[in-house]
Amino acid sequence: MLSVGVATYFVISLIKKPKQWLARIMLLPLLGFMLYVRFAGMTLKAWENGFIFGGFLALAVTLILLQKKVIMDRIMLGVNLFLCIGGLGFLFNLKTILKWYGMTKGGPFFSCIAAVGLLSTLFTKAGFLGASNKTKEAVRYGSFLLLAATVVALIWSLQMDASGLLWAVAVPFFVLKMIQRQLERNL
Repeated sequence: MLSVGVATYFVISLIKKPKQWLARIMLLPLLGFMLYVRFAGMTLKAWENGFIFGGFLALAVTLILLQKKVIMDRIMLGVNLFLCIGGLGFLFNLKTILKWYGMTKGGPFFSCIAAVGLLSTLFTKAGFLGASNKTKEAVRYGSFLLLAATVVALIWSLQMDASGLLWAVAVPFFVLKMIQRQLERNL
């Protein structure tokens, strides 16, 4: 049901703001992954194929946006990294990656987001916020706040692992996206 809601949001956002399709297309790999797994029965094979499918979508979308020189949503870039690593793990049967992905529901997910957050905070002008229209100080401050929120989401996810995907991944992810939006608006 959640994946259908995300698909609906994706379509509505493209209809309402067609000029922002490049920014919204960052949702496509996650959406494709979620829909594939959901409608393929949520079996182990569905997760395997979902990661491979989502990983290829993530790579394609990221390459398109890099070519267009679009400042990407850093959280979604972390999600794309998560899908690419998982896709590679399943495609080439990389035991270390598969073990890491199998240990917790949200650990690898939020770890990939945190890795992108840390690297973009330290090495890009737009920071983890991905903001090009803010002062350097505001970007740095907001990026560190968002990175701290990501670490909290990771810890929450690990603590809530036994509660299922909703509480371990979906809820902290949506809270993280809300924090990102607030920081973008208010800094």
